[in-house]
Order: sequence, then C-alpha cells, then structure tokens
Amino acid sequence: FVTSNGAVISLNHEIIHGDYFKEAQLKEMMEYCKTHRLNYFLEGNQKVYVKDINEKEFLHFVDYYKMDMNWFSHVDDLKDDPISKMTFICENQEEVLKHGAYLSKDYDICYHRGCHTFDICQKHISKGTAIDILKDKYHLKKEDCISFGDGDNDYALIKHAGYGIVMKKHHPSLDEVAYDCTESVLN
Repeated sequence: FVTSNGAVISLNHEIIHGDYFKEAQLKEMMEYCKTHRLNYFLEGNQKVYVKDINEKEFLHFVDYYKMDMNWFSHVDDLKDDPISKMTFICENQEEVLKHGAYLSKDYDICYHRGCHTFDICQKHISKGTAIDILKDKYHLKKEDCISFGDGDNDYALIKHAGYGIVMKKHHPSLDEVAYDCTESVLN
C-alpha cells in the first residue's frame, strides 16, 4: 500500500518506507492553524490525530469518505507516532484556496473533492516517487507495476506504473496517463 500521498509504503502490515515531517515543521503548521482558527488532523502510522474531533466540517469529511471514527484520536494523544501527512479543514472553499495557495510555496497541496479540506506533503514526496522506490527495492520494471487511483494526487502514481487504472469517477487530469478505467471504488 502506498499511503499518505506517497510518504509511507507498507507491505504485509510492515512499513518498508516512511518519510515523515520534522517536529519543527509540525509545530509551525499547528501554530499556523491556531492563528487562522483552522481545524486539522495529522496522519500517523498508528492513528490519525485531530484537533477538534467534533467540528462540523471534520465530521462531514469522515462521513463523505466513509471513514471509521475509531481511526481518529485527539491531537493531545500524539506521542511517538511519526506524522506523514497533515490535512487542513476550512469553513468554505474560499478559505481552502487561500490557505492552500499560501502553503504551496513550501508544500505540495492536494485538494479534496466534496469537502473543504486539503492535504500538505513535503515537496520531494509523491505517489510516483513511492512507485520508483518500490521498483528500485524489488528490481521491477515499469511494466511490472499496476496502480489504482482517482484523485489529482494519483497522477504521478498512475504515470509511474506500467498499468495505471483509474476509477470510474476520477480527476480529469488522469485521463492523459491512464492505461484503463474501471468501475467505481464501491464496485
């Protein structure tokens, strides 16, 4: 599994590659959220840590993406779990675009469909670099790799694999790199 927009790769329930935020980066981003009154969550290997677990837009995000609330814990519970991805939760799309544009100078931004949220990742990370790491580690050729995706953050994942399959509902940018299109995620 390639997760956290490419920052973490796991195989047979074991993490074989992880690229994590430094503590100073996290503190800076958490302070940014406090200053701008934004909710957020931090994706760790054990849990996802949320600033305000009862906030309306966060609950919409969980419902929209059909997530299990057991995956989440309050940010105060974060101890030694490394963080690979941070998601910002805004009140409206205007706020999403404003904060995303500001943070894009230092981070890659991935906007979510259907919610007022976006992820930040370190600029040197993508799902495509994760595919390249797997190809190097296991001495694979591009044509040995199959990937599945639907979002704009899956572009590099689809492009770096020999066979990039997109879901029926997918970001239009994937059309230019997709090998094929399949049914919806639920099907």
